[in-house]
Amino acid sequence: MRYILAIDQSTSATKAAILSEEGEQVCSASLRHRQIYPKPGWVEHDAQEIYQNVLQTCGQVLEHFEAQGGGELAAMGISNQRETVVLWDQAGRPVGNAVVWQDSRAQSVTDAFTKEQADLVRSRTGLKLSPLFGGAKIAYLLQGDKALREMADAGKLMGGTVDAYLCYRLTGEFKTDYSNASRTQLMNLEALAWDEDCLKLFGIPKEMLPRPVPSDSVFGYTTLGGRLKAPIPVCGVLGDSHAAMFAQGCHGVGDTKATYGTGSSIMQNTGGELKWVEGISTTMAYACGGKVYYALEGNISHAADTVSFLLDLGVLKDAADSEEMARALSGNDGVYLVPAFTGLGPPWWDAHARALICGISRDTGAGHLARAALEAIAYQVEDILGCMAQAGLRPTQLKTDGGPTANGFLMQFQADVSQVPVDVADGSNLSLRGAALLAALGAGVLKDEAEAAALRHSAGRYAPKADAESAAKWMEGWHGAVQRATLRPGQ
Repeated sequence: MRYILAIDQSTSATKAAILSEEGEQVCSASLRHRQIYPKPGWVEHDAQEIYQNVLQTCGQVLEHFEAQGGGELAAMGISNQRETVVLWDQAGRPVGNAVVWQDSRAQSVTDAFTKEQADLVRSRTGLKLSPLFGGAKIAYLLQGDKALREMADAGKLMGGTVDAYLCYRLTGEFKTDYSNASRTQLMNLEALAWDEDCLKLFGIPKEMLPRPVPSDSVFGYTTLGGRLKAPIPVCGVLGDSHAAMFAQGCHGVGDTKATYGTGSSIMQNTGGELKWVEGISTTMAYACGGKVYYALEGNISHAADTVSFLLDLGVLKDAADSEEMARALSGNDGVYLVPAFTGLGPPWWDAHARALICGISRDTGAGHLARAALEAIAYQVEDILGCMAQAGLRPTQLKTDGGPTANGFLMQFQADVSQVPVDVADGSNLSLRGAALLAALGAGVLKDEAEAAALRHSAGRYAPKADAESAAKWMEGWHGAVQRATLRPGQ
């Protein structure tokens, strides 16, 4: 029996686990890291702390693994938070804190772009110009620190997404996978290389960036700081949403997954063809077995976070109560909640929109708010699926994962409003699982994507119970509420 070591380095924590070649998790460990907020709108992580947590969690699972009898470790896989960037020197020492994907300080960088420049970036990278992505973040750091700019120009500064930083620290190799590179707004999706025009626009030297390679490449070899007697290959690296897609077995054109968490990522495999749809991103899915898979993606900022909002208000005592409260009502009675707490993302892209609750009467109760919060998650997912349908790829089923999928009302309503069956994946942390499966492919433990997909199991399936007319009526009400959320004072 051969085994795979995998880590998922997420926004809040680092989890390590060892999985068997049959996909069974043997042991795991997790450590949280600090969230640093130097200024309003700024979010940082200590990159050195993250690296130490990787070593520590891996050390813990290796101890458990040996205590259970051990076995052959064939490879290591890495899943990581996307868009977060790290700058470090040639010795691997971070020159400052990591700038997290949620950080908005680079707005000044993107505001300086002309429409023509923004259109060029979109046409090359598939991404709408935004301070979310790594290119703007790196540009901001270089513009604001003369010493960093001098290091970059002298070829002494290295930068990239979290995967590149961890691979460099673990293996000494300076590489990044295509999926992570595609989230920097610097990689040309067709050439699968850094785009010279985009680099020039952002003012970033190509020499400071890692080499983009397929997701199942051998990124290097590691002993995890001496914790392993012999080095093992790191050969499965993916951004977290892409890793979850891989674990879901979304390998065919049109296969679609939705990961529900604080926010949500809806991603659809478009195969080897680039598809372009207004309102959502064109991006890399993953690359393995000599093949490149592209994707359409829409990201929702406030999914389960909407339920957390009701918890903070005292409307709910526990998030799990929302399901029973929503089921107690025969309908939403026209009550809608638009969770535009930080504006509206795709497909609306309105940073100035603000959250609202509408349709309230004297008969409105806490149950209506709970139901409206859950429905809002499903409506936002359906908006993204609607965009994907414009590319001629309306999914025939939606594969889902993440904590909120335990809410039966939400999953059934998603099936009803989207008019597609919903298939909930069994098991937690599909991002880590996806990295492990890809590493198993890279190491030859699994032979192909089909064998990896066969290890996915379903925890439940939901067929639509409502008719298309009802679904259209709900979406009409939702879109009316969204339009109200986009109104400016005085309108």
